Amino acid sequence: MKEIFVNDNIPKKIIPSFVKEVIAEIRFDSNEPIEVIYGTIYKALKKEYPLKIDLPILQIPDNIRKQDLKLLNQPWYIIHNDDIKIQIGPKTISIANQSKYSGWDNFFDNCNKFFNELEKLKLELQINRFGLRFINVFNYDIYDKSTLELILNSNKFKSDLTYVRTKINIDDYNLLIQITNDALFNNDGEIKKVSIIDIDTSCININNFFEHKVNIIGEAHVNSKKLFFNLLKEDFINTLKPEY
Repeated sequence: MKEIFVNDNIPKKIIPSFVKEVIAEIRFDSNEPIEVIYGTIYKALKKEYPLKIDLPILQIPDNIRKQDLKLLNQPWYIIHNDDIKIQIGPKTISIANQSKYSGWDNFFDNCNKFFNELEKLKLELQINRFGLRFINVFNYDIYDKSTLELILNSNKFKSDLTYVRTKINIDDYNLLIQITNDALFNNDGEIKKVSIIDIDTSCININNFFEHKVNIIGEAHVNSKKLFFNLLKEDFINTLKPEY
């Protein structure tokens, strides 16, 4: 992987941060009905996450929802406070920032606390995947500042409508990368065209997630961060007041 991660000098912090959303997700199999999973989690955590939302997916007939794998892997309910939201479905539970991203340390503390509480509930969850997803938004064409290049007949190719989707494997982790310079983003009610770097780092070889969660989450974060900064040109990084 050295030929991909050529830059190991990774900043601890840059200004500004481009992270708009970070999501930590477990996927699982369970014999517990979704109503039991959701009800148990909400009852235990309603002081921390007092607000709840039934998602529009619940308007789909029950017999269809419970037979469609794509729908089973989506959240059906949300509980939240002003800063953090918990998304719950028949085969997925995730935690994400609800407000402005305030840095990894703060998010990790919320993440670790939530998974500790989830473990205490003793739900029958056979966890088969952990994913950590960072969605970064830029107000300019990110390909101008990226180490990623498109080559056509030995010539660099550039377009104002470019979407790249690919995957990198690092040990037990799969990193799914999606980069576009033609996305629409709602910024406080204003819709504008932006670029996005979306990195979803997942681990599928999981033995006892709760016991090893700190290492799993930490390694996923390190791999995500290395990939993100290796996608950016060094001279661009130097304009972001990097702290090492």
